[in-house]
Amino acid sequence: MNSAPAPRQSSYSCVLKGVHKTITMEEVEDALMDHQLRPSKLWRITSRKTGEPTTLVRILSRHEEDVLSLIQNGLKLLGERLRAEASHPPPNQPLQCNRCLAFHAITTGCTKSQTCGLCSGPHATNFCTKTAETTPKCANCGGNHAAFSYSAPAAQRPPLRQSLLPL
Repeated sequence: MNSAPAPRQSSYSCVLKGVHKTITMEEVEDALMDHQLRPSKLWRITSRKTGEPTTLVRILSRHEEDVLSLIQNGLKLLGERLRAEASHPPPNQPLQCNRCLAFHAITTGCTKSQTCGLCSGPHATNFCTKTAETTPKCANCGGNHAAFSYSAPAAQRPPLRQSLLPL
């Protein structure tokens, strides 16, 4: 007998700011529990640009009132009052083919020719001989940015169309 999966519980999120990099997640969790707050998960946010840990900690909870309390009151941690703000997770990025660099749903089994993400030449990006001073050329639109740049017009998802209602 197959059973249906359990319904997914709602999760609420906020970001705690100014958490010194030497403070562990266990210390943050202990402080939350001391304030009767019930996190379901927490982690230090890592910078996308540098790959380094930041002073921001994302906190998830199944209890909306806990997240609202953190946003309104902050958290006292090791003698310091830290502020929290509502989460603004980064938007989902469209899938991009590793071979032709087009933005579409198929990322494996592409039959198009290999394209460089920096100069749009017929070779893999890791074999490109262009230097950092060379202006990149997008393989998707010909613009002066890398083909894997999410600010490229080709990377922008079209808005969802509203279905037409019968008259």
